[in-house]
Amino acid sequence: MVSNQKGGVGKTTTAISLGAALVEHGERVLIVDLDPQANATSGLGIGKDLPNAIYGVLLKERPLEQSIVATAVPGLDLVPSGPDMAGAEVELVPLMGREYRLRQALQSTNGYDTVIVDCPPSLGLLTVNALAAVDAVVIPVQCEYYALEGLAQLLSTIGPTAFPGFGRASSDTPHRQARRSAEPRHPHRHVRPAVSRGTSLRRPRARAR
Repeated sequence: MVSNQKGGVGKTTTAISLGAALVEHGERVLIVDLDPQANATSGLGIGKDLPNAIYGVLLKERPLEQSIVATAVPGLDLVPSGPDMAGAEVELVPLMGREYRLRQALQSTNGYDTVIVDCPPSLGLLTVNALAAVDAVVIPVQCEYYALEGLAQLLSTIGPTAFPGFGRASSDTPHRQARRSAEPRHPHRHVRPAVSRGTSLRRPRARAR
């Protein structure tokens, strides 16, 4: 799963890019979009108004296979999210086994080498569902104060499976200082080489709007 309490750190971009990279290496990949904002869904060219999305899997106990949608990338499939997920955490509260809904659904899915779960920027029930279903966590972290502030709490919640990935510091002094501060605390748990900061993926989206 790809998770961080802080929004705007590249969770969805990481999930999509990682999925596409694994497909290039011959794997079959399924991305599960748990974020009510559904950015992974729109980012893969899928509409947010499909009737059999992840909401039906978690709340209506629909088979996951009925919610899987093929994307434009062969070998990369998606379980889309949508606006109805906005109230999903509240609706999950009274349900039995609410923390394990996603894990139970994924047990019936065959034929995929890797399942990537794109999480919302919170530690609510949707993220807890993902934590109960996966065996590793990638935490994209920008080298900025607010992005690093919640990292310690998230790591203490997740435990030793977490794998924070620190973005490369820009030329700004605060970014360099934040990276130097974070890396010694997690010497064996950050990406080398670091992921560069760039705007090449943002420009086409801005032009499209």
